[in-house]
Amino acid sequence: MIKRSILALIFLLHWTPAFANNAEITDRMQGYWDAYSGTDFIAAAEYILPSDLELLKEELLPLFLTAGQSSNPQVRAFADHFFGDTDNGSRKDLSRTEVFARLNQLVAAMSPQTFEILNSSSITVTEISMTDSEHGVVAYQVSIQGTTGEDFERVAKNNSKWYIRLKEAPSTTAGKFRMILGI
Repeated sequence: MIKRSILALIFLLHWTPAFANNAEITDRMQGYWDAYSGTDFIAAAEYILPSDLELLKEELLPLFLTAGQSSNPQVRAFADHFFGDTDNGSRKDLSRTEVFARLNQLVAAMSPQTFEILNSSSITVTEISMTDSEHGVVAYQVSIQGTTGEDFERVAKNNSKWYIRLKEAPSTTAGKFRMILGI
């Protein structure tokens, strides 16, 4: 009897943190999806790993600042669209959250029909695989207008809180914009 109780206690101590992680990760993933698909990119940024946002800022902000000074009026207009109503003197001071939001506002403006469709979508987390105690992969099913698809996101724990990782490296994102802008 004591042996069974000890085994049950060991099981609970070993698995309870995993269940707690799953619930928190699922909640964070749902919150991110709701914010992002609703085009509330400031709120969505709160679910992204802060160090990923910082890297995105380090890659994109100088690129768009340079684009804003371009002699090519189309490149300048693209940068102006990114910066929105931020005056030239304040552009260099955008926060990492603002850079993420501006990037996604730009993407949404280039493809509004995608975000109209995303706004009516929902997700269901189907699996969470932990690679270690602070990193994992979330598989989820996306339902859009009666059609379903599968995708995944990487997650990481930072200061006792779970965050979603950016889909691609910020340097890759910046490289794509360099090609688009020709700079």
